[in-house]
Amino acid sequence: RIQKMVDERQQCRRDRDFDKADKLRDELRDMGVHIDDTALTWRGPGGLDGSVANNGGFGGKGGGG
Repeated sequence: RIQKMVDERQQCRRDRDFDKADKLRDELRDMGVHIDDTALTWRGPGGLDGSVANNGGFGGKGGGG
């Protein structure tokens, strides 16, 4: 679930929908998730971590669930 939100936020940033991206960032922060936009990584509670998909709209990974 966190990865899906992180990916959605990144897509919003690419689409320049910064209001929605900021809302998602705030939701993630409230869940204890820290996103590093420079390193394109995130860290969450309980040692969870992952990467921020930054495929620039060229297709990339499909949405999993």
